[in-house]
Amino acid sequence: MLPQNGLALKHDPNSPFFERFVGPKISLVALSTLSLLLVVLLRYPILSLNETFANSLYLTTSLSQTFILALWIYFICKAALKTGRILKKQPFIDTRYTQVRFDEERRTGGAK
Repeated sequence: MLPQNGLALKHDPNSPFFERFVGPKISLVALSTLSLLLVVLLRYPILSLNETFANSLYLTTSLSQTFILALWIYFICKAALKTGRILKKQPFIDTRYTQVRFDEERRTGGAK
């Protein structure tokens, strides 16, 4: 259900966009955790795996961790650039004086 003003934030759990917004993040966390657990488990000498297989699996999971980290960095940079483009279009600086004056009037009740 959308709010009465028709706006819905992506991170709002009641938003229809919530699954698309949170889904990739949860997937990356799950993949990262699984990869990290495999790396940690493969370093224990108690596991009786073939040493060559264990080393190649260790290398694969280590590389997958690097890839997942690169994906996180990509998503963060993409979001930052998109946010920057959107904020540059907003008339924040041009209306800053009016916003500050309104805030001061609201706090003081209009008295100077």
